[in-house]
Amino acid sequence: MSASAILKRAFPLIPTHGFTRTCIAEASALSDTAITALFGKDDEAERVLVDAWLTEGVKSMPVAPASSTGQPQPFHTQLKTSLGWRLRYNEPVLKHLPEAFAVLGTQTAVIPYDPRPAFEHAFRIADEALHVSGDSSLGPQWYARRAAVALAYSAAGKRNVFYSPHLG
Repeated sequence: MSASAILKRAFPLIPTHGFTRTCIAEASALSDTAITALFGKDDEAERVLVDAWLTEGVKSMPVAPASSTGQPQPFHTQLKTSLGWRLRYNEPVLKHLPEAFAVLGTQTAVIPYDPRPAFEHAFRIADEALHVSGDSSLGPQWYARRAAVALAYSAAGKRNVFYSPHLG
């Protein structure tokens, strides 16, 4: 079984096991030594699982369905649909996301906490949401839209993580 197949098999276990080596072990029946060989030692395996989860969420963002008349949905409706879907994608694992982003942010020994992975994630979501919504902006407007959507997505995501009924 490939490493990516093992990670995908681990996705349904994340709500109960979190983004952990245990989750990967449960999904694959591999020893800790084998997990280390495939995904890296210490927190690296967890980092790989978090990144795979986040990447899958970006790749699977849907385009809003056509309206009842068969016409494409307006740009803002498509954008709202794709961002809403992406926020719902995280709901089963909300209680594990603060720790997941902490693991992503502690990749280097030089910087105690590196916020770049969280920013990169927000911008990947914004870019894909705008892409599937049909955004055709260019130049500075391209960057401004992505920054605005990334900020909105991050604020909504933060609110979901800290005020979710799923955290009970």
